[in-house]
Amino acid sequence: MTDQLEPIDDSVANIRKIDDSLARFSAAHDELEAEERQRRAKRQKFVARIEQTRTALQKVVSVGGPRNGRNSADEDDEEDEED
Repeated sequence: MTDQLEPIDDSVANIRKIDDSLARFSAAHDELEAEERQRRAKRQKFVARIEQTRTALQKVVSVGGPRNGRNSADEDDEEDEED
């Protein structure tokens, strides 16, 4: 890297231009990485929440079970026969 106080010729100007471009690229890359980390964290929370809901639903279904030994398909068949 060059000192900002030295005289500017074409090679120094070219080096500074490249340094500035690399700095912008690095900043953009860091910003995108931070956004990706936020997306991954949000997705992990969402997946964890779905798993909790699924587990809770499975508990309700297994505890509730079929009513009087009959499942909903049996009830639908009986309603069709009455019509």
